[in-house]
Amino acid sequence: MFLHDEVLMISVITICKNEAAHIAQTIESVIGQSYSDVEYIVIDGGSTDGTVDIIKSYSDKISYFVSEPDNGIYDALNKGILAAHGEIIGTMNGGDFYEPGALQAVWNSFLEKPDSNILYGNLNFIYDDGTSENFIAGDDLSRLPYGSINLGHVACFVTADTYIEQGLYNTAYKIAGDYDFLLRCYVNGKKFYHIRNTLSNYRVNGVSSTNHVLTFQETCAIALVYASDEAMRCEIREGISNLYKERFLS
Repeated sequence: MFLHDEVLMISVITICKNEAAHIAQTIESVIGQSYSDVEYIVIDGGSTDGTVDIIKSYSDKISYFVSEPDNGIYDALNKGILAAHGEIIGTMNGGDFYEPGALQAVWNSFLEKPDSNILYGNLNFIYDDGTSENFIAGDDLSRLPYGSINLGHVACFVTADTYIEQGLYNTAYKIAGDYDFLLRCYVNGKKFYHIRNTLSNYRVNGVSSTNHVLTFQETCAIALVYASDEAMRCEIREGISNLYKERFLS
């Protein structure tokens, strides 16, 4: 058990591939945090556009870096988690970036709710045209098992013990593995805590934001895995189908 004046390490994992245009902003947002004990891990998937050179220019600020081919987003995240030493672990994609004070807000919230397994905050969606939209995550996660809500992993912080207990990301999924992990934790009774701050900025040009069909297919498949009965399965199928039509076919 920690003391209230103790500072625990927060590990931040950035995964990236060919993000030369934005990786410096991502790195600066991590190394510029006011929180004092941060382990920064960067997992690059074998970039060929100059991303690696930019990352190496920050080598004195990065605790662990590797550039090698991987088997997708969740394989890269798992590599980072296995390399992490922090008590709390945050994950982000290259191109995403934290708000100033984000990690301090995470630590302050963990002090308030030290039994939390997953702390999650609000985030901004950053669009290609330069506009942004603030997303308020909310406290009610009762719709999480139905696939109608999700929590962006860039604004989620998971205790290391939770990864040990619940396992890592399922690499069978290409896009919605973070939803699978969060739902796994939810149905197993893990404790979520909503941080009211906007913690992160998510650039809407990644795999999940551009491949809508696969995102909804995987989300539906995951929700059905954890469904408790056939009535719930029917509701999941109908709800996700209607959500897709509402967002992309109306």
